[in-house]
Amino acid sequence: MIRKDALWKGIIETLARDFIAFFYPTIYDRMDTRKDPEFLDKELSTLQPASASRMRHADKLVKIHLKGGGEQWMLIHVEVQGYKDEDFAQRMFQYFYRIYDKYGKAPLGLAIYTDRHVHLHQRQFIHELFDTKVTYSFKSYSIISQHPEDLRHSGNLFGLILEIARRALDDYKDDSAIIQTKIEMIRYYLSQGLEKETFRSIMDFIRMYLRFQNQSSNRIFDQQLQELHLNQESMGIREAILKDAEEQGMEKGVKQGLKQGVKRGLK
Repeated sequence: MIRKDALWKGIIETLARDFIAFFYPTIYDRMDTRKDPEFLDKELSTLQPASASRMRHADKLVKIHLKGGGEQWMLIHVEVQGYKDEDFAQRMFQYFYRIYDKYGKAPLGLAIYTDRHVHLHQRQFIHELFDTKVTYSFKSYSIISQHPEDLRHSGNLFGLILEIARRALDDYKDDSAIIQTKIEMIRYYLSQGLEKETFRSIMDFIRMYLRFQNQSSNRIFDQQLQELHLNQESMGIREAILKDAEEQGMEKGVKQGLKQGVKRGLK
């Protein structure tokens, strides 16, 4: 079973531009769109602070190229956190000063919390000793505090990813309820006309992130998913034929006859 931290790392990189636009719309407007965001994961691994916990977490360091000519860029340090860690804010601060020391640029810090314990979600690290005080504040985002419908209709593809993560935090009576939720989401995604590769990435995420209690439920889900895809393909064929007829300048009556013929044929 693929770990959730690996899923987060993969989807952030796959939907990098949408990720930046969702969390930092002002920065997105300043991006040099001719250059893709760069992920400095290998460099980040050498800066990783020691941790007493053996729990895995998803961390990314993103380099964003900016408009304006010359070599202008900035860094975003992302942590996806899904478990209790009393030293999390301290780890964020350690990453901050190590990244700053290596690159000479202060990174933006973003913590995405994927668990239910909002009261444990940290937003800053404070260290004070006599007359010396250090306060490091970073952006935090608690998925459990978001409404699924708001995420779906955010106008951003990464909002769909966050919707999946949010619905994974709901309490389900059984696997049939999870299947119903997943199929409903997929039906909506199909209606949005997403690019093939984008849709495939979202499908992979929803398959492996929102998990069933029983392994046998995967077979039931796959059967329903196949039926959904077959229905979608039939609609695609019908639309393609009608569009071709329209482009060739056929008369309205001919096109109506074709439409009825296709409808009967599909039946």
